[in-house]
Amino acid sequence: MEKILNYILSAADDAGLSSREICRRAGLAPYTLQNIRKGRDPRLSTLQKLVNALEVELTVRIEPDAPAILPETATAQLERVD
Repeated sequence: MEKILNYILSAADDAGLSSREICRRAGLAPYTLQNIRKGRDPRLSTLQKLVNALEVELTVRIEPDAPAILPETATAQLERVD
């Protein structure tokens, strides 16, 4: 999950928008992105809203035999949507 969050937070930083503006565009509470930056794990629906607001595409691949607890087993790819 950490890698996925890093991709999204990096896209948020690259967008040059404030956390409040990104949350506004995503339809989320203004403090949501700040809570994620502080280590709170978001819901999948929250990640989807952030990805949409940032106009990026996030592809997550979860391996069936990979332990769910180890963040290094998750891979993510983030691309800007044109």
